[in-house]
Amino acid sequence: MNKKRALWITAALGLIGLICAVAVIVNNYAKTLFELISNGDLELDDED
Repeated sequence: MNKKRALWITAALGLIGLICAVAVIVNNYAKTLFELISNGDLELDDED
């Protein structure tokens, strides 16, 4: 296994990990937002 190949594998794994992390964060955020909208708890203009 040469160094260049190891570097590419490491970079690819890092990129996959980053994409997965972003996907999980976006998924959780979207789910929370959807629940708030469904429950009617989300008030966009919060000036009473």
